[in-house]
Amino acid sequence: MLRSRPPRWSVRTAAGHALSVAAVVAVGLGLSTFRPALAASAPSAPSNAAIAADTSPIPVPQTAIAAGQIRVAEGMKHPQFGKFVAEFAKSAPPLRKLIKVEEVDRIGIVVLATDQVPDFDGAIVVTGKAPWDLKKMVADQPQMALEASGGSTVIREGDQTIGMLLDPKTLVFADKPRIGDKVVRAMTGPRHESLERVLAKAGDSSLCFATSGTEFFGAIVSRPNQGDEPAAMFVKPILEGQQGVLLKIDAGADLAASIEADYTSPEGAKNASKMVEAGLTILGNLVKTGGASAPKEAAPMINAAKAALTSAKVQAEGSKATVQVKVAGGELLAALGSAMASAQESSSRMVGANNLKQIALAMHNHLSTFNKFPAAAAPEGENKYPVSWRVRILPYVEQEALYREYRMDEPWDGPNNKKLLEKMPNIYKSPVNPSATETPYQVLVGERTIFPPGRGVGIAEIVDGTSNTILVVESAKTVQWTKPDDIRFPLTGKPSWGGVHKGGFNVAMADGSVRFISESIDLNVLVGLCTRDGGEVMDGRPGPTPTPTRRP
Repeated sequence: MLRSRPPRWSVRTAAGHALSVAAVVAVGLGLSTFRPALAASAPSAPSNAAIAADTSPIPVPQTAIAAGQIRVAEGMKHPQFGKFVAEFAKSAPPLRKLIKVEEVDRIGIVVLATDQVPDFDGAIVVTGKAPWDLKKMVADQPQMALEASGGSTVIREGDQTIGMLLDPKTLVFADKPRIGDKVVRAMTGPRHESLERVLAKAGDSSLCFATSGTEFFGAIVSRPNQGDEPAAMFVKPILEGQQGVLLKIDAGADLAASIEADYTSPEGAKNASKMVEAGLTILGNLVKTGGASAPKEAAPMINAAKAALTSAKVQAEGSKATVQVKVAGGELLAALGSAMASAQESSSRMVGANNLKQIALAMHNHLSTFNKFPAAAAPEGENKYPVSWRVRILPYVEQEALYREYRMDEPWDGPNNKKLLEKMPNIYKSPVNPSATETPYQVLVGERTIFPPGRGVGIAEIVDGTSNTILVVESAKTVQWTKPDDIRFPLTGKPSWGGVHKGGFNVAMADGSVRFISESIDLNVLVGLCTRDGGEVMDGRPGPTPTPTRRP
């Protein structure tokens, strides 16, 4: 098994427990969002302050504990931040498959309560510039279908509900397929009027995020066995008596953010303000000490954080506590570039790993059925045309119908089979540069790999061990998904595969696990991982380049 060493510097290691305390300044008054991916991308929301678009809040169901929105259409016009708004919008799951960002007016997030604290369920609300054409939207998605349900039109993928049309211009998607029915019930039920009123105070702000009461932040800090942590103890005075929080971000030449928290009494607002000021001081010290050991690529984020902390103003007026921050456009732009690149790389690597995990599971289901992995390419019965393993495992990735459409008695590019190229399953698509017909996922074909020419192998032939042998790799050099074409082994030098992600590549191992292998791995080690019977034992774990040794 290959594991990469942790980076030398990280916010966690630089800050330790003190960062947990300081970070609650953000949590207590709304700077944090409920998803790590959105937290990394949220600053990319800015747009022009002068917005002529609809300023009404997104629909918020009664079961919501927080909600927010970003004005995509106006944000994309911003001279400095436009491209980051576009990239943020494209990262929303519905836009990856179904929607063009140019069609979007706003994207909203609704946070729904769940018993799985501190996790939350979420709905993604996409408002269009014009009414949505659902039939056209799903026309090239063979695994999707539209159904009428309770007066609404829902979108189903396989046997799961993934979204619905709330009104002609408003689409709602579940952030996880398994909660689709829950999201539909919530969005078609009674509305959360008080939370909608809080959101309405944001007016035409570029981005806003609001909570009503303490459910959202209270759930985070009341996790089992967490009540005595410094962060939890620090945030309690901020939450006590809190009635609602509103985060607003507006962008002109600079970006201005304000966080308003309403309390039941002036005393509550005053106490919260004192705790926030103390937290900002701690955070400022952490940025200074952590920045000294930060890698060069973190410099833009460090500089932006320093500028924000320097400009931060905290005040209590009546029963309201307010924090105001301003960051120069140039500093923020550099920070956004760094954050966006990091978030995109992390996201694409995760998507690639998930694809490989599903492919490896399908391979093992084939193994369970036939006592061997599929051949990389072999004819079916008396037919003379080789069939790719990617076609063979279709029944095990919920594509039985597509498998039956494939003609075994004609080549992959024959008159019938060529039509199937456009129906490539999503798990074969590249997480970085998706193509409609080409895939980066390939196997290694060679006498000593798991895929010797023309036949499959069983577990007994993998004498090096399934955790030490590569099953499927990710390659920047793509192939037509039905074509019986893969990577030849042995290697004659540095492999041509990889290159999909920065710094290395994902592989699925024969035990079903997925590893990220550093591009600096020793070639001899890589060769040892490719063979099923070379006798190597991968010693020196953990580490990016373990040393292969022969079994006695």
